[in-house]
Amino acid sequence: MTSVLVAPSRTADLPVRICEAFLTCLERQGLRGTSVDDVAMEAGCGRASIYRVIPGGRAGLLHAAVEHQLRALREVVVAASVDAATLPEAVARAVHAAATTLRSSAPLQRLLAEEPGAILPLLSFEGLQPILDRVAEWSPSLFGRFGTDAQARAAGDWIARVVLAHLRTPGAPIDLTDPDDCRRLVDTFFPSPDPAL
Repeated sequence: MTSVLVAPSRTADLPVRICEAFLTCLERQGLRGTSVDDVAMEAGCGRASIYRVIPGGRAGLLHAAVEHQLRALREVVVAASVDAATLPEAVARAVHAAATTLRSSAPLQRLLAEEPGAILPLLSFEGLQPILDRVAEWSPSLFGRFGTDAQARAAGDWIARVVLAHLRTPGAPIDLTDPDDCRRLVDTFFPSPDPAL
């Protein structure tokens, strides 16, 4: 989830406009207070368009918004780690960028504080797999320059698990929004790439 929310552009692709409108409504009034009509008004489209583009009502909108925000989060991680010289440096930067972005996401933080039952199932053991699958798809392009695709996927999996565990249990002894804490965490716990992979 991104740290900066902008009003949906009327020229943006309709699914993007709907996701951005949904996030704006979440930030403003929470999930329980957000109706499909609210999202339609914010997106500048009809209610039927939302059901056609993103079926499933609010649950469908929540899943689509998570996917939309994962794509945005990937771009943040790419920007943070693109010029890293080593895999541990790239991992530390990726952890820091992801954690900082998620912590500053007003819609996500509102859900975690006021309606955790809506978002935590997506971050639980069973619900985590789609996120891990998405990260596995992206990891070779992010970290493949440091080793094999399998090593890159292992790095991405580690990053996702660390960041999401921290998101589920804030106030941990390590502050992932502190770059020095991220580097110490990686230096201490990030497994060295297995050359056999």
